[in-house]
Amino acid sequence: MPAPIGGGLYVGGTFEAGQMRAPDTATVTREDVYFGVLASTPLGVITFAPAIGFNGDHKFVFTIGRFF
Repeated sequence: MPAPIGGGLYVGGTFEAGQMRAPDTATVTREDVYFGVLASTPLGVITFAPAIGFNGDHKFVFTIGRFF
């Protein structure tokens, strides 16, 4: 990317999983996989990534700011 706009353009992927538990109810497990584009800019890292869940859910992830 040009110097005033940012430092780099990257392709990445992530797998996330989690469980929700409560007394006297069944445990709910959620798993998602997403692949996207990360850009290093003066505003911080910008991420665009579509996500697909293992149970058929779909979402779009957009972040701006620090990565961690």
